[in-house]
Amino acid sequence: MVKIAKISLKKLKLDPENPRISASLSEKDATNSLCDTEQIVELAKDIAENGISPCEKFIVLQDGEEYIVIEGNRRLIALKFLDNPNLAPERFFKKFSEYSANRKVRVNTVECMIVPNRKEANHWIETKHLGQNKGKGVKSWNAIQKACYFQSNPNRFAYLLFNHLLEGSSQYYNISNVMHFISKPIFYEYTGIDYDQEEDKLIFPSCEANSALDNCLKQFVQDILEEKIDSHTHNSKQSIEQYFEILFRKFKLSKVYSRNDARKSKNKKETKHSEKQYSLFKNDANKDENCQKQKLSCYDEEIANQLKQLGIVKLIAIYSSVKKLKSDSDTPLLYMAFNCLFEALMGLLGRPNKVSFDTFLSNHPLLKTVLNNTHRIRDNKKDTLATLAKVREQTNRAKHALLAAPLSYMEIISDMQVLKPLLMQLINEVYKKKLREKQKNASATAVQYKQNTIT
Repeated sequence: MVKIAKISLKKLKLDPENPRISASLSEKDATNSLCDTEQIVELAKDIAENGISPCEKFIVLQDGEEYIVIEGNRRLIALKFLDNPNLAPERFFKKFSEYSANRKVRVNTVECMIVPNRKEANHWIETKHLGQNKGKGVKSWNAIQKACYFQSNPNRFAYLLFNHLLEGSSQYYNISNVMHFISKPIFYEYTGIDYDQEEDKLIFPSCEANSALDNCLKQFVQDILEEKIDSHTHNSKQSIEQYFEILFRKFKLSKVYSRNDARKSKNKKETKHSEKQYSLFKNDANKDENCQKQKLSCYDEEIANQLKQLGIVKLIAIYSSVKKLKSDSDTPLLYMAFNCLFEALMGLLGRPNKVSFDTFLSNHPLLKTVLNNTHRIRDNKKDTLATLAKVREQTNRAKHALLAAPLSYMEIISDMQVLKPLLMQLINEVYKKKLREKQKNASATAVQYKQNTIT
């Protein structure tokens, strides 16, 4: 019989059979290792700021007067280190002390599900850790659903536009492909359609109803839905401009805005076409204001912390450079930086030199691990591999093409949002491989020492 009860934090202890914890390690070494590989520090910071998630209970098994935490070991470690930072690894003591001192809520008891045996707990653990599990488990949001919910999502403009054009239909489409096209200046120059990030709304030209524009947009939507156009068929700025030029010519549309027009203040009303003009996408002359220093970036602290823990100087240096690249003109360098990261990480996992990283990954079990908790696995696999191939192709174009180059900062932000789970899993796999090799070498050294002692 399963029971729900609040249990003192002091009575909760780690599960030695947890798959995150190596059986050969002591509890101290295990928690030390988990801080490196399982992002305990980041979790503790979130708990200090927001408390424990009310959506998930610990699953525990009674052991005398104590309770073994079968599900919730990461949260347990974070809570214990917040309660007593002296228990944390020395290198993280300062951070845990800071989080502990500034936390909003002190957690003394935790709501737990008490199970009579491990078998009883297995069903609930499987629903969380085995992905969708034929509908029994957790279904992660797809890219459209994320853009629907999160206002800061880099695909938000694409979502609002297609939600408007499809009149709220739940029809599936590749939102990254939409952003790939509408992020180009030519789309705004001819349609006058903009996105105000602060007010989170689309801005349309304030002119009379334009049937030509409506029909043009319908054709664009149809081409996306029927997959006549995507990031493979049109993989450069030039090819996208050619597509739009043909489309706009067909429906007899002319430019609404000139690329060289001065951008007016967001607080001033536009006299001709819209109340507010381009708040996000600027031309090169205004690149310092590009993306409004957008709170959107290719750089991610979570990834940076993982790379620091991995400790490979080359990869840390490459990713550190990403933080400084923030405009359309930096896009070629960004693609090259991420290309280097994927090449190096997959090389450390055994990728042959002559095999591209997207080909190497296509049949690798690692990809299944990344996609395990995603909605529409087949489509996500296709999107992930296509985006990975795109990074390689855009890098080759930037390096070898005489004139063509990727020049959309928003586009690579969107691409890296798709690839973030993969990149983090790659770093984690390389770290675990290094840890296994270190333990193996330590064991071999111990055996050799023992043999030498005997002789």
